[in-house]
Amino acid sequence: MKNFILGLVIIVILITGVVNMVFSSVDISVKGDIKIFYQSGKYYEDGKVFDPIAGNFSIEKKIIDEQAVNNLIKLASEDIGQDQLFAQLGINKIWLEDRAKSAVGEFLKQGKFSEDETRKIENLFVDEELVKQLLLRNYKSGITDNYPTINIAIKTKEDEVINISSKSQFPFMLPWKITRNGKEFDSNNTSINKAIISLLPKEFEESKSLNGKNLEHFVAALLYLESKK
Repeated sequence: MKNFILGLVIIVILITGVVNMVFSSVDISVKGDIKIFYQSGKYYEDGKVFDPIAGNFSIEKKIIDEQAVNNLIKLASEDIGQDQLFAQLGINKIWLEDRAKSAVGEFLKQGKFSEDETRKIENLFVDEELVKQLLLRNYKSGITDNYPTINIAIKTKEDEVINISSKSQFPFMLPWKITRNGKEFDSNNTSINKAIISLLPKEFEESKSLNGKNLEHFVAALLYLESKK
């Protein structure tokens, strides 16, 4: 019985280590609470936002570009469903083949792996059907107890209130939860990310959670987990 319990403890430790490796390059601590409002003929933003790479910023009634706000408002009306997820991520056979060696190589830098292990994960990386299955399996699911949080509340010049938020650990923080005109829906529109970044301090161009640059690592990590089954 003691050996059985010890074995379970070891398994839990190993799993925890693997999960930590999965998210080692995903800045899941990104936090943001931003209010955008129209006043005296101009749009302003106010709030706080933090990112491990970009830094910590307090925004106090900063004038922002009206066209950029209108673009975000427009995107918040587009219901991009889960059926369009892979098109939004840009994942297809060519994308996978082009990135297999570099993505797997970068991911495996975190530990000592044999050539056979490396080759196995590279071969899995070009399996489009498997990659899509794994991404869908981890879509909307939390893998750690540390969640990013972005919340953007917009009050338009017409006094309409729009809320765009996410607590997702998935690349691009998809899906975005949008509340507008009493209707709530999820959107997988990665253009929302670009619009949000354009309204934040320029340092947030490097936010991996927002710009999706963690996607290759995320895929490689999921395939590593799959290869151990």
